[in-house]
Amino acid sequence: LTVARGVLDLAGTGKLDNVPVTLDWKENFAGDSIRTRYRLHGTFDDEARHKLGVDWLPDMIAGPVGVDLSFQRHRNDFADSDIALDLTNASLTIDRIGWKKAPGTPASAHLVISARNEQPTRIDDLTVHGGGLEARMGMTLTGSEIDARIAHVDLHRLTVGKTDIS
Repeated sequence: LTVARGVLDLAGTGKLDNVPVTLDWKENFAGDSIRTRYRLHGTFDDEARHKLGVDWLPDMIAGPVGVDLSFQRHRNDFADSDIALDLTNASLTIDRIGWKKAPGTPASAHLVISARNEQPTRIDDLTVHGGGLEARMGMTLTGSEIDARIAHVDLHRLTVGKTDIS
């Protein structure tokens, strides 16, 4: 932990609801247009994601998910999160398109979430790769942080096995 000239820097390891994580956090109390920056890395199983309120798509994702999260909050109350997910050890199922991925099959996802006043507004650069699935899309969101809903989807690419749906 370092505090100097209106800036707090914290780096190290710890536990987030009993999940081992590494964290780099910088808080700017004055000056810089970016007020808060942090990077968090850890692996979260079903129970941990549920406890933390981030068990999105529980019918589609089961098992441990590696998370590499970079977050920035600007002084104008805009924020963005850049999230890389390692889905290799998770099982994934999308019943609507008849696709499944078993644990151990390499897979990853990436997304950028934009927010204003702690309300998610957009998901950009959402990509999923692995197990015969390739997807790239963006989404516009409505609702609050807790009950965000998809208002619009821009599907740029969707390939399942040898079928290119895009």
